[in-house]
Amino acid sequence: MMYVMFLENYDSIMKPIVSEAASLGKYIPRVGDVPPLTSLEVEMVSCLEEKLANKSEAFPDQGLRFLFLLNNSSFIADQLHDTPYFPKSYKEDLAGKAEDYMKRYMQVSWALVLSCLINPTPNCLGKNYFPMPKFKSDFQKMYTTQIWRKYWKRKYSA
Repeated sequence: MMYVMFLENYDSIMKPIVSEAASLGKYIPRVGDVPPLTSLEVEMVSCLEEKLANKSEAFPDQGLRFLFLLNNSSFIADQLHDTPYFPKSYKEDLAGKAEDYMKRYMQVSWALVLSCLINPTPNCLGKNYFPMPKFKSDFQKMYTTQIWRKYWKRKYSA
């Protein structure tokens, strides 16, 4: 993101350089209807998103995977929030991805706990079963995991 922000901050210097490279065929913008410099910035962010998605596959825990993606896509969206030349539609798409990652994180992380509440009186081996002890146990496990993830978020986010 530092390189994207560099291009954005030095727009008046970089715009003629990238435009000339595009006119000479040394750089072919892949994003239409925007200036070459903006296209380059969008391409860089798209590449970064792809690399983060690939890196997230290394997490065996789906909750950590979505937390990693949420944390990093939120960071990118925050960085691009005040950039006037970056396409608004792309910024909105990125914010939507962050929202989706948050929803998926909540679903994956809390599914076990919530499953105890969905069916409050399952029939376990032919006799009625009260789920509160299981709920408490699953909740405590998830709570402990969330505390660790809070620490992880501060320490390991990109």
